[in-house]
Amino acid sequence: MLDMLCRAPVGARGIAATCVAVRATVPSAAATTQEQQDVQRQLQVQQTRQRATRRCSSQQVVLQRRAKAARLAGNPALALSIAREGLAAFPDDAHLAAAAAGAATKLGQPHCALDVLARVLELEPQNPALLAAAGAAHAAAGDAAAAVRCYSAALSVSPGNSVVLTSWAVLRARQGDADGACSLFERAVAGTPGNAAAYVAWAQLEGQRGRTREARRLHSLCHETGKRPHAPNLHVRPRLVGLI
Repeated sequence: MLDMLCRAPVGARGIAATCVAVRATVPSAAATTQEQQDVQRQLQVQQTRQRATRRCSSQQVVLQRRAKAARLAGNPALALSIAREGLAAFPDDAHLAAAAAGAATKLGQPHCALDVLARVLELEPQNPALLAAAGAAHAAAGDAAAAVRCYSAALSVSPGNSVVLTSWAVLRARQGDADGACSLFERAVAGTPGNAAAYVAWAQLEGQRGRTREARRLHSLCHETGKRPHAPNLHVRPRLVGLI
């Protein structure tokens, strides 16, 4: 059944090209002031959300919530099944496409995730959630350069996006850039103090660096958010696992 989602004509190269194109559309500093750029980015994000809201029927909203609930429950197979059901009826739904892609990536099928995203990214090339999902899929597929392009594109339209910063931090940690990863984790939790996944991944990284006290402090901050981190006490684990 999953093969039905993998028949999109545009694959991983198309996603990477889309991310490059998005970056090219962001105004340069020579053309506008920084303040004007920030305003334009905020307007782009708001317009994307408004279009998505107008398109969503009550049935779509129910499917989106069910897919999210399955993801939060740690059941990517169920999340994928629900998202597939929704995409069959609403193929342009960005929320469902991002949910399906995220679930497929967690299930070890990043190329399928990229195929799912290709169609909707053509319609909403500046959607941060879609770009973040594409970045995670590229990272899982072993294409770190394409993942960075997607994360950069997402941050260009949604500066300070905590999910994107956390995903990028995990990628940097896997590449051995601990300092770069910690810097991104710090930005992620500064903008969204309730980002439990960022605290857990950051705590694990500090534990791997031998900074046990810092790892415990971060893990305590995670619990103080009151949110389930969707992962065990990762600071005592020997390697990074998929958190996003």
